[in-house]
Amino acid sequence: MKLVSFSQISSRLTIEGLKAQLQIMRLATHESGWRVDWKIQHPPNEYQAHVVGRVLLNSKELSAAFDLSDGPNYFKRDLHGGYKAESGKPGKYIRWKNYLNIPDPGTGFNGSPSISIYITKEMQSSVSKLIG
Repeated sequence: MKLVSFSQISSRLTIEGLKAQLQIMRLATHESGWRVDWKIQHPPNEYQAHVVGRVLLNSKELSAAFDLSDGPNYFKRDLHGGYKAESGKPGKYIRWKNYLNIPDPGTGFNGSPSISIYITKEMQSSVSKLIG
């Protein structure tokens, strides 16, 4: 996946891959809140042609999700399904090194509602500018 659009003025960025898209945009009602929407296209003839999802993150969580700051880590003690991570919040995101999964690690099978992103320096720079 790669960063395909970024606007500091409209506080929005889009990351896309061949079959998935993630958009981050500032919430109009809350200065430090962010809406993270994603869509995953599944192969033809699957039960669901695509899945969509949304989580709301505050600026601290968004920063930690993209490895820009230390953040919460509810996964340190390996309590949630055997997943360890450097940062994460159940139902929102989990990150290990440059691998970010929203809202959770998912199943790895078609139909999983989770999106996985390899975080690049370009993505980190854009998210940092968004947050300000």
